[in-house]
Amino acid sequence: MISAVILSGGHSTRMGEDKANLVFEGKTFLERIIDQFYDVQDIYLSVRETASYSDCMIPHIQDDYQECGPIGGVHKALSVCKHDNLFVTACDMPFMDSHFAFYLSQFLADDVDAVVPVGRDGRKYVLGAIYHKRIKPVIEMQLKYGDRKLTHILEKIRVSYVLLQTFEQEKKLANINQQKEYQKLLSQKIPVISFVGYSNTGKTTLIEKIISILKEQGIRIAYIKHTHHEISFPTESKDSQRMAKAGAMMSAVVSPENALIVENRVPDIDRLLPTIHDVDIILIEGYKQKNFPKIMVAEQNHYPLPLEQCLAVVSDRKVEGNRWFSRDDAQAISQFIIDFLIPII
Repeated sequence: MISAVILSGGHSTRMGEDKANLVFEGKTFLERIIDQFYDVQDIYLSVRETASYSDCMIPHIQDDYQECGPIGGVHKALSVCKHDNLFVTACDMPFMDSHFAFYLSQFLADDVDAVVPVGRDGRKYVLGAIYHKRIKPVIEMQLKYGDRKLTHILEKIRVSYVLLQTFEQEKKLANINQQKEYQKLLSQKIPVISFVGYSNTGKTTLIEKIISILKEQGIRIAYIKHTHHEISFPTESKDSQRMAKAGAMMSAVVSPENALIVENRVPDIDRLLPTIHDVDIILIEGYKQKNFPKIMVAEQNHYPLPLEQCLAVVSDRKVEGNRWFSRDDAQAISQFIIDFLIPII
């Protein structure tokens, strides 16, 4: 069992307004996080003034050590929490949830004072981590000497570092700390990468492998294929096909498991893309004339586009001056796509 605390006692100086009250997808950051920790019974909100969040129903706590930053909130939460181990998150981490906290709790042990996630770039996340009650005196001693850095605590305690394994985990640790980051979050479109190349270069087989690898990383993918052939309904959808022939502009077959939708009009990829939701990336096969970020799949030296127009090139011959991948290395190409996604979080 673990307790949890949401730190919301800062001044939000860089944001210019209270980060806890920023709205994303119809809820404030604070509301989102509380909802995403619905299954943690012992949870607290660390605040400067309890009146600031009077409509928030979880217990409010105030620091014993004022104006010390996150370390003061961690200290107070360790003083009041019911369980020995405390998961710490912050009000500017709107993607964090209890699943991540429970995942980290698997690495707890009798000789571990903290469980701290580590990004693939080596960054140690002191928020989004678990701390044991026994480090409270260590915090007090550090504050006595005027050291308010939570990261410095790690040098004095026994830490289990957990390397993040998936894009999904890394996304949960994203924090929105500045106005430009918040505006980027609000205006963010689902990123698109288009795989382009001549016919029979293996694009479809390659994308199939990449989708499988990305899915294992917790990445939600939409796939669109551009074809010059007419699209028809499968045999089991003959009623919807009849409606399409009768003049319906859009026909669909919906079951409890999935749906098939066919539009009976001139396609427009720019109109289609905004209708796609709840995915992390859209992979497109084709549309080389569109202004999408592209990965070109080529054979030998036959390139349908200038190399400088592409993010990377996949071919059986190494290309100098460009990011090049062998067509057999779907794992490396998938990692390249993940690296493309991470700055967008």
